[in-house]
Amino acid sequence: MDPNYKKFLKIIKSRDLSSVLFRGAAGSLIINVSQAGITFVSHIFLARLLGKDNYGDYVYVFSWLSILLIFSVFGFDKALIRYLASYRISENWDFFRGLLHFSRVFVLSLSTFLAAITIIMIISLGPKVDSELFKTFIIASLTIPFLAIATLQQGAINALKMVVSAEISLKIVRPLLLIGFVAIIWLIRRCYLLSYQAMTANFFAVLIAMIANIAIFKFRIPIDIDCYKRSFDKRRWINMAVPALFIASMMVILRKTDIIMTGILIGLPSAGIYNAATRISGLVSFGILSVITIAAPIFAELYSSDRKSDLQRIVRLSAKGIFILCIPLCLFLIIYGKIILGFFGSEFKTAYWALVVLVGGQLINAVCGPVGYLLIMTGYQTIAAKAVLIAVIINLILNYFLIPQYGIIGAATATTLSFIIWNIIMLVLVMKILKINPTVFTFSKGD
Repeated sequence: MDPNYKKFLKIIKSRDLSSVLFRGAAGSLIINVSQAGITFVSHIFLARLLGKDNYGDYVYVFSWLSILLIFSVFGFDKALIRYLASYRISENWDFFRGLLHFSRVFVLSLSTFLAAITIIMIISLGPKVDSELFKTFIIASLTIPFLAIATLQQGAINALKMVVSAEISLKIVRPLLLIGFVAIIWLIRRCYLLSYQAMTANFFAVLIAMIANIAIFKFRIPIDIDCYKRSFDKRRWINMAVPALFIASMMVILRKTDIIMTGILIGLPSAGIYNAATRISGLVSFGILSVITIAAPIFAELYSSDRKSDLQRIVRLSAKGIFILCIPLCLFLIIYGKIILGFFGSEFKTAYWALVVLVGGQLINAVCGPVGYLLIMTGYQTIAAKAVLIAVIINLILNYFLIPQYGIIGAATATTLSFIIWNIIMLVLVMKILKINPTVFTFSKGD
């Protein structure tokens, strides 16, 4: 066996799970905080250089792109984290390589098909769609296969517990390139950018990020897997991927429904203003993701090896880490939210109270702990999917009734109430099925 791999295997099999979690979460936090700053700057750039109307068009189309991406990846990013981690520990490299090959071919084929269908639909609606919005949709559709493969590769790298390597391309390189490309276009035009030009910049940023993720995985995997044959367990992988797809798609719909329905019910400019509030409140989720990114493969490994006490310990540490990271961010955004919104433009300050409501929803997420990923990584993804579906239906109904009457505050209220209901359902399921307390209020003798 390769000496480097022996060292790698010793590290990942170490029982000092808390240090593994801490190091991984710290690395992920650095990446996510950096991404938060870069993404924030990029959207200020876009809001300033596109203007309110074009920025509204851009975020509206980007919301649809996010939904199509979930269906394109088909949940295989989560399946890679779930099974590659297990195959790596058991040194089952035939299935390791087989899963990689199958997932890449499947995702590339599906994402290309969805992109083609989307383009055909947009062309058929051509006369009914504004010309700039039409071009923006076409370019966004062409982006789908590249973004899908980049996301899939991120899942594969995450399965190796290499959090920083997994996240740097899509979370750091991509938004930096977007800022750079947008700046170049503005320097050439010296006037407001159009939404399709910003989406073109995003296309090339995604393309470069995808190439980087493929290269990172190739160089960071500890052995040469090409010398192993491919073995397949397609039914098991798809049985994992389908519920994961459903959950991921429902979660994106849950997060994007308010933006899309705001655009439909009260106009795209309002959707652009509201998007600024959702972007800022989303900074809190970086604290959650910083812990979950490294904790998810550990959940899968501990549950598959029946280490229940270790699993409860890691869940407890994860919940506390999430809470400690999120509380200061929530307070900061509530106190300085109006000032931060003002960076987007004076008209964006009207979204302050919507921001406060959304931050409240993020706080509930932090208190409840890693409920969603815990169910997915322990094989209860089908049950989790049903809970998410309930939240999505409630969200659609609430948005439909609250947005026309209360505007963007109604959208924020609908989304926050939906997240509260979802978290309560998932919390009850975790405690009943796994007999684990995933909240920040769990304690042990060592605390």
